[in-house]
Amino acid sequence: MKFTINITNELLINLAFKMSTELNQWQKRWSHNQFHRNRILNKARQVGTSWYFSLEAVNDACLTGRHKIFLGDLNLISNEIAYFCSHVGKLDSQVLIKQIKKAGRVVIWLSNGAKVYFISSEKTTFAAIVGDIYIPEWSWNSHVDNILKISMAITTHQHWRRTYYSTRSSI
Repeated sequence: MKFTINITNELLINLAFKMSTELNQWQKRWSHNQFHRNRILNKARQVGTSWYFSLEAVNDACLTGRHKIFLGDLNLISNEIAYFCSHVGKLDSQVLIKQIKKAGRVVIWLSNGAKVYFISSEKTTFAAIVGDIYIPEWSWNSHVDNILKISMAITTHQHWRRTYYSTRSSI
């Protein structure tokens, strides 16, 4: 099943509007630091990280053509999928979640050549996947050591950026 998004002026304007008017103070700080190679954020519960990082990813992918990757346990990336779909307004998050359960990952193709991946950390092959990576709730992942190694391998080239965000855990 192939999922595509046509980048239109309307979509770009909508994303730019959200990035400039709908961010809270801490999200603005994250936005100002989005070009750092490594970001590790400890967050409180309801602070809008899933909403913000899905917005950041789709906005940057539309503007630059950079690939974006969300990696984690399926139940941990479901929010990112739902928010991503709401930002682009053209995809059904339940269809994407069913596809991930079936195949282990979903790839969304943007008309500028960028790809946005949502990958279950239980997937075992990551060949030819590169891009900026987002690891939501990484400290709660069932295989935290493995997911960190995978993310480092995917972003080996210093061109790619890594963003890890999570609430604190005993791990």
